[in-house]
Amino acid sequence: MFSYLDHLECSVCARTYPHNQPIRTCPTCNKVLLARYDLPRLRQDVARESLEARPGGMWAFSELLPVIEPDNVITLGEGFTP
Repeated sequence: MFSYLDHLECSVCARTYPHNQPIRTCPTCNKVLLARYDLPRLRQDVARESLEARPGGMWAFSELLPVIEPDNVITLGEGFTP
């Protein structure tokens, strides 16, 4: 498992912060931080067909979830809503 989460970006002032820093809002303007992904690298590394062939559930898209250590993955058999 590898996350393509790249950084966090303020929704107002566009300042960026490391994704592995425990932070919820922008320290400068106190606004929401948005997750930003390295989508070009994801597109290059992961074939669309491989995503379609995966079993359902939220972990089918693990590359887009902010999990850095695979040992931190916990599942309760979540369902899949296409």
